[in-house]
Amino acid sequence: MIYAPIFKRFAAFFIDEVLVTFLLIATFYQEFAQISGDEKAMEAFVTAHLFEYFAINYCYQTFFVWQYGATLGKMGFRITCVNAENLRPNFANSSMRALAKIIGMMLLYIPFFAAFSSPKRQTLHDILARTYVTNVVRSADV
Repeated sequence: MIYAPIFKRFAAFFIDEVLVTFLLIATFYQEFAQISGDEKAMEAFVTAHLFEYFAINYCYQTFFVWQYGATLGKMGFRITCVNAENLRPNFANSSMRALAKIIGMMLLYIPFFAAFSSPKRQTLHDILARTYVTNVVRSADV
């Protein structure tokens, strides 16, 4: 396995967060459109919809990792999530990974820093779900 570099994982994470935020705004567009430009109202909007944000993020992460082995951000950077057998994670692993990732986000991203000291570049949510993030290997690369 060729483990994905941390910079690719970070870039994919950023893309995914933008997409999830867009989904949240699209879901509550009427409410969001009314507060555009008002900083206090924007703060209240974010606070009021944290649960929905995490629910959308959980569903997005679980579905894409379970069905495709990668979120849209990971696909864009040609990295994928696999289990120990180098296969796409099952639903239970994908769900555990998504839940642990969200908890890590709530804990100020501190569990994400495990990737810097792990030889397999695993974050805490990867360790708990028994997954790895690897570079996608094309047949021409082999």
